[in-house]
Amino acid sequence: MANYEFKPDLRDGQQGQNVMKHFLEMYFGLNCLSQGITSEYDLKMVDPDSKKTTLYEVKTDLYEKDYLKGTGNLVLEFECRGKASGIQVTRADYYIWYLPLIDRDQIWKASVGNLMFGFTNNMWKTQPIGEYSEKMGEKSGLACLIPRYEFKHTFEVYSMDGKGNFWKS
Repeated sequence: MANYEFKPDLRDGQQGQNVMKHFLEMYFGLNCLSQGITSEYDLKMVDPDSKKTTLYEVKTDLYEKDYLKGTGNLVLEFECRGKASGIQVTRADYYIWYLPLIDRDQIWKASVGNLMFGFTNNMWKTQPIGEYSEKMGEKSGLACLIPRYEFKHTFEVYSMDGKGNFWKS
């Protein structure tokens, strides 16, 4: 997110979920069973052939503008307001980061198992994130910063043209 305000960030996140729902439907042939606003998952998709259900957590990142001006990181939240959140509470099978403001490699997909391995083994830098909390006297959350190109081998990476066409990067 890029607003650091709950309502605009929620709106942007829901728009990103809609795009990723379309991506999963068009590229993988999945059907959406539900789309929600929970800490457990964002999209519940089913493969119509195998009937296998898969849960996805979608992160829409409007902060990354392009390779030269962005941080090069994917943000993996694990704590908010002193409580476990993000990767520590999800029921999702996969995380998908959607970076709509860069020109290539806009979709980064990783299994929660691989992300938990990196998280529990302290493979990535930890940093305070989110809005400033007057009550806490600091930013409200904590996250790992995953240098995406250094760890690209951990992800399935896709690009899109904005016209509904997707391809593996």
